[in-house]
Amino acid sequence: SLTVFANPLMRARPSLTDPTVHAVKPGEKAPSDGPWKTLYFLPGVHDIGVAFPLHASRNYYIPGDAIVYGTMSNHEQWDDGHDIRVFGYGTLSMARIAHPDHASPRPTRSNLHNSIRIVGARNSSVEGITIADPAYHSLMLIETHLPEQPTTIRWAKIIGWRVNGDGINPFENCLIENCFIRTQDDSTYANGLGIRGVTYWNDFNGSTFVLTALPNRKLIIENCDVIYARAGWDEWSGGRLFNMRGE
Repeated sequence: SLTVFANPLMRARPSLTDPTVHAVKPGEKAPSDGPWKTLYFLPGVHDIGVAFPLHASRNYYIPGDAIVYGTMSNHEQWDDGHDIRVFGYGTLSMARIAHPDHASPRPTRSNLHNSIRIVGARNSSVEGITIADPAYHSLMLIETHLPEQPTTIRWAKIIGWRVNGDGINPFENCLIENCFIRTQDDSTYANGLGIRGVTYWNDFNGSTFVLTALPNRKLIIENCDVIYARAGWDEWSGGRLFNMRGE
């Protein structure tokens, strides 16, 4: 299917003349560290492999005319997950990454195949990018309830078809706004600081809202549209918008 998105202009885009910006050319190995604040993937095709390292107080910019193959992770370093920004209107694709059950050698940690996984996520954000063909869960920004240091996911698009290719698990500290989520498996877990303005398309295997993660505090989910919902296997035929299967 052809999917067309209209998003707002992205403000404060990095400048290639800024000495704190490091430009990565297509085919060039992207550095995981160095004397830069922002990593800028230039227009073209890039391949960063599995679990490209993310670090605190760094920005990662993918413009609309760039596609980056691979996954990103801060490798379970809880003190290294704050003030990370992944943004732009380009694409982060897992089309070259196997599902962990089919990877050779099989990974010892399946979560390295998450599209973006950040633990200790405080004041961090994912903005604008398209996540294509997730090999495992798409977005996991993990932290306890710290509303004074929230993480945000805005204007992100997820288009997946594989089993376990869940959409967004916001955990306790994440606000989700104005996203599009099309998944074969579960779309979102009802948690975090709020979910609003999200459009959902759930293809086959999961649910739009998994309610078993509901927190014991105020949570508002509002102004969301479910344009397609289907479940087609075994006893779960039909569509399932709300699911408490863990209970």
